Amino acid sequence: MEDIPVATMESVKKIARVAVLQVNLLSMDFADNCQALAKSLHLAKEQKASLVVCPELCICGYNCEDHFLEKDTVTHSWQILAQILNTAPDNLLYTLGMPVLHENSLYNCLVCCLNKTILLIKPRTMLNNAGNAMESRWFTAWKGSMCDFALPECVRKVSGQETCKFGVGLLRTSEGVLLEPQMEYEVYSRCTRADVIMLASSSHYELFLYEKRLKYLTHLSEQRKAVILCSNYVGCNGNRLYYDGGSLILSNGRVLSQSQRFSLQPFELSLANVSLCPRILNMSFDNAEVIDVKFELCLLGLKECRVTPPTEAKSYNMSEELGLSASGWMWDYLRRVKAAGFFVPLSGGADSASCAAIVAVLGSRLVEEYKKGNGMVISEVKRIGGGESYEPVDEKDLTSKILCTAYLGTGNSSKDTRERAKNLAKEMGVRHIDGSIDNAVEGIKKTAQQMTSFTPKFESEGGTGAEDLALQNIQARTRLILSYYVAQVLPVITKRRGFYLVVATGNGDECIRGYFTKYDNSSGDLNPIGGWTKAMVNAFLEGWADKYPSLKEIRYAVPSAELKPLAEGKQVQTDEQDMGFTYAELGLLGKLRKVDTCGPVSMFEKLLELWDTKTPGEIAAKVKKFFAYYTINRHKMTCAPAALHNSSGGCDDNRYDQRQFVYNVMWKYQFECLDKMVAEYEKR
Repeated sequence: MEDIPVATMESVKKIARVAVLQVNLLSMDFADNCQALAKSLHLAKEQKASLVVCPELCICGYNCEDHFLEKDTVTHSWQILAQILNTAPDNLLYTLGMPVLHENSLYNCLVCCLNKTILLIKPRTMLNNAGNAMESRWFTAWKGSMCDFALPECVRKVSGQETCKFGVGLLRTSEGVLLEPQMEYEVYSRCTRADVIMLASSSHYELFLYEKRLKYLTHLSEQRKAVILCSNYVGCNGNRLYYDGGSLILSNGRVLSQSQRFSLQPFELSLANVSLCPRILNMSFDNAEVIDVKFELCLLGLKECRVTPPTEAKSYNMSEELGLSASGWMWDYLRRVKAAGFFVPLSGGADSASCAAIVAVLGSRLVEEYKKGNGMVISEVKRIGGGESYEPVDEKDLTSKILCTAYLGTGNSSKDTRERAKNLAKEMGVRHIDGSIDNAVEGIKKTAQQMTSFTPKFESEGGTGAEDLALQNIQARTRLILSYYVAQVLPVITKRRGFYLVVATGNGDECIRGYFTKYDNSSGDLNPIGGWTKAMVNAFLEGWADKYPSLKEIRYAVPSAELKPLAEGKQVQTDEQDMGFTYAELGLLGKLRKVDTCGPVSMFEKLLELWDTKTPGEIAAKVKKFFAYYTINRHKMTCAPAALHNSSGGCDDNRYDQRQFVYNVMWKYQFECLDKMVAEYEKR
């Protein structure tokens, strides 16, 4: 790259040092959020930034959800804003996000501040109601014109202002630079004349979604010849979502700075020197009011005035994204609830192996951060390790502190899965219990027989399907009981404080089909793969197999619940045979159901194009079976553990997949329509 010349005296005032804040916050944790924001602003000033953009709703946290309906949340947000105003450095223009109540309506707002003064409160004009977002449940979209807003007493005492401007507007600095505060979704529709777009974001992680966002913002910056400062969260904000960071500074379609994605840092400032030369654009604009601000944005000295050169935005492959996002989400959960570690019931299959490997990936990342001097990581690692004297020797040493696994086998378990579980645990260096739950299972069966005067049999022994399923479920549910028992006594056994979190191990495809036992090891305290399709599970295993070789063998083993009797020592039960679908089919059907919002008829029509090797009758039969099983088992998702959201096809009932859980499972009218359509196709 060629050298960029030092600016001349004539151009000094056209270059500014700007910053975006990427921060790991917890919703409703006002005290810690205040501390992190205040510290970040002072750090920005020390690094000679004149403008800082913070994430959306950063004072209270984006994921307050129904806490937004509480008056306390708004009141505390004002109190924290007053504290930050009072302590923030002078000659630093910054934006903060918070809920604001105006004329009995609640607005999601950006507050623009400078020298203990509020310059503008900018409310959202477009609400995000897509996917996990439900902003219209709490907020109102602003449709009015600029007006005066009466400030609360706590702010008046600091700023000396009685009122400030409230509405859509631009800030014009002493040099004539136009700044516009915006939030996500607005920036995609508004045509602005601003030189700098201050974009406060709250963009959660989904697989490869970041690349789409980056592509759009790059195009937008180039199209509008503008600087875009896009700030975002990183980490878990308090629910199933994970924020992958990647805050950006772009200028004229080029990335100048990118914060680390999937970072374990509590916060990160990304800075860049940007050129703010006057420009003429042949575009039409809205009539947003312009507020003049007596402030020079371009304050750098002559020697510091080199425009930051473009850089390549870092990207990740699928297995890296899956491992980094899930381990980051689990880390925030672990440290915030002050747990000692995770317990994974390791079956020797792909799903539980993925969960254990995610924790091992976390252990490796923590050792890296520990060596780099990450203060938050050091503090938590010492807590987990037993005290100030603890120093992790290597990643296996630390992983052994945060992960314990157990093989909870029965007489129906194969030697292959037992060995695979043992080998994987050894590669990770963790405590592993190689156990049998046959005594517990037999005890429950005997008790049930005494209560009912009935002895059930597997189908292979002459029993009915109902008996067979009941016997399978006794094994599955016994595993959950013993998992919680082991997790609770582990701290006593290992002479450590705290408790272990039980990790649920069900994948997203099986959740859609309902192919799991209610209250078996698909249950637990949290589930890092509950939003993963089986294809994602397999990609993760393959991607991390170089580090943990047993994952490759596990990846290519035939999935089996191992709940039915063995035949000549071998397991004949397979998951795909039990489900009546391949995992590839479930992945596609789940996408059509959620992403493409298909019911039975529209799903059938789309599959006619996609499955050209199947007859209309075969496709209709698959669609009927899918919707029948989906609705029969939908109730299971109402009590599923918190699962990391990372797929647009997810079926989480609690927030993302807002569908009923009691159905007429016959789908009489819809299935009759399918039958008529099949008959018409067969006549052709």
